[in-house]
Amino acid sequence: MLDSMRKNAQSWMIKALFAIIVLVFVFWGVGGFQGQEKRILATVDGREISSQRFFRYYERQLDSLRQKRPNITTDQLKQMDFKRQIFNSMVDNLLLEHKAAELGVFVTNAEIRSVIENMQVFQTANGTFDRQTYQALLRRNNLSPSQFEALLRQDILRQKLRSFVLEPARVSEREARDLFGYVQEKARIEYMVFSWQRYVDGVTVVEEDIEAYYQENKEQFRVPPKIALDYVLLTPDVLAEEQTVTAEEVEAYYSENKSLYSQQEQAKARHILVEVDETAPDSEVEAARQKIEHLAERLEQGENFAELAKQESEGPSSAQGGQLGWFGRSSMVEPFSEAAFALEPGQVSDPVRTRFGFHLIKLEDRREPGVKPLQEVRSQIEMQLAKDMASEKLEDALDSALETLLATGSLQKAAEAVSLDVRSSDLFSRQQGLPNVELDQDDLDRLFTLKEGELTDTPLMLEDGYLLAKKAEEVPSRIRPLGDVRSLVEKRLRQDKAMELARQAAEKALAGLQSRELQAADLPETTTSKPFSRRGPIPGLANNQQLVQDAFQAEKGRWLDRAYQAGEEGYVVAKLTEVVPPDEAAWEEQKSFWISNMSRTQSEVLMQAFVQGLREQSEIEIVNPKLLEY
Repeated sequence: MLDSMRKNAQSWMIKALFAIIVLVFVFWGVGGFQGQEKRILATVDGREISSQRFFRYYERQLDSLRQKRPNITTDQLKQMDFKRQIFNSMVDNLLLEHKAAELGVFVTNAEIRSVIENMQVFQTANGTFDRQTYQALLRRNNLSPSQFEALLRQDILRQKLRSFVLEPARVSEREARDLFGYVQEKARIEYMVFSWQRYVDGVTVVEEDIEAYYQENKEQFRVPPKIALDYVLLTPDVLAEEQTVTAEEVEAYYSENKSLYSQQEQAKARHILVEVDETAPDSEVEAARQKIEHLAERLEQGENFAELAKQESEGPSSAQGGQLGWFGRSSMVEPFSEAAFALEPGQVSDPVRTRFGFHLIKLEDRREPGVKPLQEVRSQIEMQLAKDMASEKLEDALDSALETLLATGSLQKAAEAVSLDVRSSDLFSRQQGLPNVELDQDDLDRLFTLKEGELTDTPLMLEDGYLLAKKAEEVPSRIRPLGDVRSLVEKRLRQDKAMELARQAAEKALAGLQSRELQAADLPETTTSKPFSRRGPIPGLANNQQLVQDAFQAEKGRWLDRAYQAGEEGYVVAKLTEVVPPDEAAWEEQKSFWISNMSRTQSEVLMQAFVQGLREQSEIEIVNPKLLEY
């Protein structure tokens, strides 16, 4: 039998056999067949949840998650504690099912049939239910009709129970309006910044300070261990370089898939922006309007649009002369899009107001809707076809490389067997990871535990392929000597001491301002902030949520009772100058959203409290906790 297995090691049957063995070990461990208790994951009030039932449900939920997040890694699943989340969901559903039965809430077969027959995905073009479509779609999603109907029954039952539980969850317009006002109102403050840089010249640092700081903070100067690898990357992208795609194949693919290369109407434009907040007072809006009109006059007098954008635009594209590149109608806010697409190439718009401010827009080019020509997408198609070919050959390439590696112990020969090169990395730490290769934490740990010159015993699985690697070099962790970091230590000490002086100066100034013994003219320049919400941050200042909260609770015109740290810049003292209520027109426009959103939130809170109550009244025992580990 062993000879037969060796001869057929590449066959699908042996691979399937190994896959089954791996699944058994993953799900049940070595002792997986040692008794009934190993097949029970947990009990809820004496009712069993089998490991088989749990893993079926877990795999369905994992498939659903991967459709939304195809690049999710095992390490991320572990951080999410995804198995525990799924287990808790199963327990909640079980408790709700039994509570529904207790309350006489149930779902009939006729209800199930009605819901299924009215699902559009199972209907023909004329709107009638088609059983063949129904069964085909379920097969495609690895579900039998009985499994799907059981899940649907559970979902309808839960909805009925929600309706029963959530009868009190009704939100009045007044409650929603109060929440809208609370969340949407904004504040302005006046503040002074006491920068540490104003006081750094008065700081003295002696050798004893440097030595003491270094000894107390040695771990800050620890260099993590680093390794360098020689490795072979087996992915469709890498193998695609060895594939040959003919012109006939490209043309055939293009003819069969023209819908993939359709394009909407697009514009290429530059803009000049003068920023003004949409809630700004009329005086600020008028100042911004006058500035944009003045810039429009300069353009009419012949100034270059790109150069003027570099000098005057307040948007992030100013460094590129206001260049926005190609965009579709839906890519920009509506007033901007309407103005841009109304222009002819070379024309400049009148000033356009959006929530960002005032814009001048110059249209440079436009593309009409249609199908991109083959010449424009040829290289894209060639790459796609090459990747498709490479994907089909990936497993064979891995088998060939592994066979050579096992026979020779040489990574170089394994690479040559599949016409690839051995790549060599620079030194990297666990935090940095292998450059341009996505590895989860478990794989990085494997690589770091290799001895110098040692090969990985099995390939590391990537999202789209495999990695074969050898540790080429290792540099152990170490603490950098004081001689190497002296200037850094001195810089930190100077900044720390200067920050303390800035704090003292801010507190002294605040006391003087509150007692009216000091005037603002004797202190750093006062700045008026732009409006900010309760979520912060305050424009122009490093985020300090305490300052944001205190500002909204403060008395207008009164200096706040403490100095606040502004990140690494220093300390600030501040006073509230204005609270800006939300616009009533905005409430009318958003009213339905706020009422429905608040109702939904309140419903979720009530439902969570109801389920938590069921849990507290139930006896939940996890019989086999290892099954919930990764």
